[in-house]
Amino acid sequence: MLRPLVLGFLVLGGCSHGASEPPSARAARAETPAERVLAAAIARPGGAFQMVGKAHVVVAERGEPVETLDEDVNVERSKHGTVHARYANSREAGRELYVEGGQLWIRPLFGKFHLRPLVTPDEGERLTDKVWGTLAAQLELVLPWAKIEEKGGRVTLSLGDAPARPASGWRGAAVVERLSGELDLDERTVVRGKLAGRVRFERDGRTFTMDLEAEQTVTRGAPDTIALPPAEDSVPSHEVSSEWRERIELLSGIAPPPKKGMK
Repeated sequence: MLRPLVLGFLVLGGCSHGASEPPSARAARAETPAERVLAAAIARPGGAFQMVGKAHVVVAERGEPVETLDEDVNVERSKHGTVHARYANSREAGRELYVEGGQLWIRPLFGKFHLRPLVTPDEGERLTDKVWGTLAAQLELVLPWAKIEEKGGRVTLSLGDAPARPASGWRGAAVVERLSGELDLDERTVVRGKLAGRVRFERDGRTFTMDLEAEQTVTRGAPDTIALPPAEDSVPSHEVSSEWRERIELLSGIAPPPKKGMK
């Protein structure tokens, strides 16, 4: 079963930036062209904006599909600072959240919102980062193999040489066989991006290919306002869930279960 592979690396925070550091820190230390491109894909614009993204993944063995996954992402911030983020995939799993005035509304795709105060001032930003990273997750996988050309804010990606220092784990053994993409960058983020590629990898003695597609479009200055969930769709709670408990309750099967003994 390949589901842990696809969901573990390319879904809802699969990009390793999700739990390691804020986008601003990663952008500040970006030195190589690949690091700068990935930092721009991770970073969100300042002010009001709306981002719409989608991705498609097909894993095949001997040319026969064994896993497929479609993803849709919408992240928006109003002119007044209200944030709404929604991630959904073809397995009917995902997450939706709102942040305003120190309050967080969060739920899986279905059911009522869990309403509580933010645990830390940056909690809303961190949760939104995990929803945002669909394009970045695919880029992180293929960029070590990419030939990167930039002209006038447009970055073109094509297949280049094998990386001199492969990544660790299954990524290090993976081979990118096909790659194309165009990314329009401003001073902070990817405002338009399109990526396609094929990766060959091995698992448990078997060889697979993974076809990847992702798109992202950012519109600045919109929306003016974002309507919060109505009271009848929200359940107020003063309980602060631990990170592992939210992982189980809110990802609803996307993430692996916690280890025994965790509380």
